[in-house]
Amino acid sequence: MSGSHNDSNISAHSGNAQNKAEVVKASLDIGSALLVAIIAALGGMAGSYLTGSKLVESTRVPALINARTICTTAVNEDEYKFREKASDFLAAVAAFDADKSLLYKANHNQLYQPAKSAITKAMSISSYSSERLSVLAVNIASSIKQLAISDMDYVISDSGAYKKLSSSMEEWPEAYNEYMKTFDVKRASCNSDAISYKSEK
Repeated sequence: MSGSHNDSNISAHSGNAQNKAEVVKASLDIGSALLVAIIAALGGMAGSYLTGSKLVESTRVPALINARTICTTAVNEDEYKFREKASDFLAAVAAFDADKSLLYKANHNQLYQPAKSAITKAMSISSYSSERLSVLAVNIASSIKQLAISDMDYVISDSGAYKKLSSSMEEWPEAYNEYMKTFDVKRASCNSDAISYKSEK
């Protein structure tokens, strides 16, 4: 009886151990499956992030290039516009000087139109350029006005107006070149990531 009882206990114990082993194995299988699922999910998230990052970068670079192109184009247009204004202004000043020096003065109204043109163009460029150029343009315009009035009133031209006109014209090239360099600075700023230039048009 005792031996039979012991055999039963051993069989039961073996059965319990086997059951426990199967439970542990099943748990490990479930855990492994869950671990695999978690890793796969994390991998998918990482892949999505990397894909999203590449997408953002792929759209950012062309956008930045486009912004730089737009910025540079705006600077170039402003530079061209200023050059035209400056050229027209200097041509008008030269026309006034030529008319005053060369024209036969049968009447003294011949300087009205060239003076008006030079003064108008001076006011136009003064609102579009540097402070120094603006001052020079206004000085040139006021000098031309004084000279034209003196001529139309049959009086001797004001020597002070001549001196102001001459000195202003002498300063013009340096001030002009100084202002032109600002366009190079603006173009350089277009190549930075922080693009903030707006056309002056």
